[in-house]
Parts: sequence; structure tokens; C-alpha cells
Amino acid sequence: MTTGAESQRPLGWLESCDCVRIFRTFRLAIQPSKLILAFAALVLTLAWGGILDQLWSWAGQGADAQAIVAYQTGLGSDFYEPSPDQEGIFTIWAQHTARCIESAPRMGTFDALALLIAGCGWLVTSHPWYTLLFYLGALIIWSLLGGAICRIAAVQFARDEKIGWREAVSFVWQRFFSGFFLAPLLPLLMILVVGVFLVLGGIFLRIPYLGDIAGSLLFFLALLGGMAIGLIFIGWLVGGWLFWPTIATEGSEALDAVSRSFNYIGATPWRTVFYALVAAVYGYLCFWFVRVLAYLVLASTHLFVGFGTAPFGWWLRDDGMSKLDALWAGPSMGMLRASGTSLTGVEAFAGAVIGVWVFVVVVLVWAYLASFSLSASTVIYFLLRRANDAMDLDDVYIETYEETEYKPEAAQPAATPADSAGSVPLTVEGKPPTEAPPPADPAQAATEHAAEDTGQQGDAQPEDDEPGKPPADA
Repeated sequence: MTTGAESQRPLGWLESCDCVRIFRTFRLAIQPSKLILAFAALVLTLAWGGILDQLWSWAGQGADAQAIVAYQTGLGSDFYEPSPDQEGIFTIWAQHTARCIESAPRMGTFDALALLIAGCGWLVTSHPWYTLLFYLGALIIWSLLGGAICRIAAVQFARDEKIGWREAVSFVWQRFFSGFFLAPLLPLLMILVVGVFLVLGGIFLRIPYLGDIAGSLLFFLALLGGMAIGLIFIGWLVGGWLFWPTIATEGSEALDAVSRSFNYIGATPWRTVFYALVAAVYGYLCFWFVRVLAYLVLASTHLFVGFGTAPFGWWLRDDGMSKLDALWAGPSMGMLRASGTSLTGVEAFAGAVIGVWVFVVVVLVWAYLASFSLSASTVIYFLLRRANDAMDLDDVYIETYEETEYKPEAAQPAATPADSAGSVPLTVEGKPPTEAPPPADPAQAATEHAAEDTGQQGDAQPEDDEPGKPPADA
């Protein structure tokens, strides 16, 4: 983080814009660890929606394929092919969402966005309990795996370092309930609390005379509560995509994520809109590049393998189809994964397995879109934080772990004769302990000491002096 006078200087538009950095998102999104996390999140979400569809079908409840189109009138009844059969609620909503994204170039961005909003509105209003269960389950899945994607993107963008998915998931798990899971729910809980107070105000208004007089005079408080609900809801809609990047970057909790997101968007709304538009246009182009690449992969595979199953029209089946066409109908730009013909026996097994491999390729395309969206929101958070708080783009929370400093043991003093009797023998690593010598007799020690002094004096004499003669210097 910047320090000193430079960090306090507000950044200008050209200095803090840095929208070119959003173009790094493609490289961030194609990282294998992010794609794996996004792929797992999508598969788990599809599985959760399938479980709910099965539970609702057991209760005899489903939805018509054109229910969403009927919900939003005036958008054209030819968006879906007529289908009188009842299907799963999640299946209809997921197919509707996918077609809205894929049909945006053909039908226009605003029409596709209107259909997308209509699908969400139909899901919430027509099936509220289903929506609540689905939202909670999807929130658990994406809070863990989507938060890990944001964490990997934050570290890679700020420090140009790649961390593994296990480290990212561990980071999210430590802040799962208090941060990633609670952050999207916190604005809704705030709305619920304000709504409870408004309900209590309505009950008070029912009191005769007192409620009429006092309730009408204090009705401006109810209007303030309604305004608070509206502002919180708008902030949740337009700022919710910054909650997880905030926690992934700062290592904070839900309240800080909501506060920062609301403040940044409220302080720089047009800058936020500009960054979001740049990311949306660039992301849509990259998505279609990945989709075309997936189509080429599937189409080339179908072409050459199909030619091998029926070269030059040979070895056709009885129905005139090649074996691969019967197992797999082949892709198209409008539908990468198409359903094949009805098969039996071993061919049914082969068709199911091939369908699984094709399904993996298709889901990887959508996994890239999810990875790009989360990575782009993380990059935009860095840019907005720099514009509002003048913080460096390389400032990201990194967990530090305390390391026990190794201190060598102090050398023990040598044992004195007085203490040697009760001392414990020292041990040297790799060698057996040595026993301390027994204490010497005092008289014998004095005699040996005198002998040593006499020997030292005799050794001090010069070698060329004869015994009995005084030294030459005398």
C-alpha cells in the first residue's frame, strides 16, 4: 500500500481509469484451476436443480416450456418451440437463460436482457419456495467455489503469482459463513429487519384514535424505511458482484464487503458503469471465441470420426445413418450438444458415454464464462479501490503464519568438584553418557599438586645448564 504524500494525492481520471487492465481478464479466466472450480460449481448447480426438479415432479408440479414467454408478453411467441409436455422448473429456466445469452447477437442485446430478466422474474413470482431452496443451495456452492476463483484472480492480478485451488478453497473456508456466504444475504437481512419495523408500524396504525393520530404524524418514518429498503435493494443488485472480490482481496468479512461495495459504487457510479460495459463487451467477444473454438473441436471430431464409421457411404446402418450419427447427432453453432436417436443395448451405453464427453466440452464453455465474470469483477474491484482509496494495485491480503524461531541452547557450565557428586552426567548426541570421575582424596590431591609444581619448575630450567650450578645471568 502506498504511503506518504503520494498515497494521499487523489488520482485523476486518466491515472486511475486503467480500463486496459480489464483485458488481462482473458488470461486470468483460462487458468486451469479456475476452470476446474467453475466446472465443478456448474455441475453441482445442475445436480442441485435436477434434484429439486425431481422432488417437484414427485409432487406433481412442473412448468410449461413457454411459461416464461407467456410471463413476459410482447416478446414473440416463436422464441421457444411449442411443447405441451410439462418439464422441470430448473430445466426450463436454465434453457431459457442459455438461449438468451446465445441469441443476443441475433435478437439484440436489450431484447435478450429483457428476456433474461423476465426469466428471473417468472422464477421468483411463480415458484417462490422453489426459488428460495434453489438460491440457498446455489449460494452455498458458489460461495465456496466462486469465492476461490476470486481469490486466485486477486493474488494473480496483484502479485502475478498463481496459487492452487486447494489453497484458495482453504482461504474461503476460513471465511465461509462470516464472509462469502453471509455477504449476499446481509442486504436481504437488512431489508427484512426494516420490513419488520414497517409491519409493526402498520399494526400500530390499526389502533383506534391513537394509531390514527400518532401513526399519521409519524408516517414519514415509514417513508424513510421504504426509501432505505429501495436503496439497499438497488445497492444489492448493482453492487452484489463486488462482495466476493472484496473479501478475496482484503481478507475481510461480510459487513466490510457490503460497505466497500456500496461506497465505491456510490462514490464513482459512472466509472463503475464504464468498467462494467468494457468488461461485458470484451467478455462477450471472448465467450464467442471460446464457443467457436468448442464448435470447431466438436465439428471436426464428428466429421472425421463419422467418416471413419461410414467411409464413402459404406457400412451404413439399416436406417441409412452412420453409426456416429446414431450415437451423436453432431453439433451446430446454435446448439453444441444435440440429442441423438433412441438406441438400445450396447449402442445406448456408447451413446450415453459419448454424450457425457460432449457434455464436458459444453460445460467447459460455460465454465469459462463464469470464470471470466468472477475474474473481471475482481479486476474491477482493484480499479475502483484505487480510484476511491488511492491504493496500489499490488496490495492484496496475504496470510502470514507465525514461525517458531529456533534458539540454540546455552552452553552448560562445567561441573565443579563440590557439585560433581550430585550432578547428572552430560550426554553427547550419538554417544553414550560418560560417568563423572569419583572425588579425589584431599591429602592425595595436595601431594599430586605439589609434585606437579616441582615438575613444572624443573622443566623451566635451560637445557645447557649443569645441575648444581647457578644460572649464567647470576
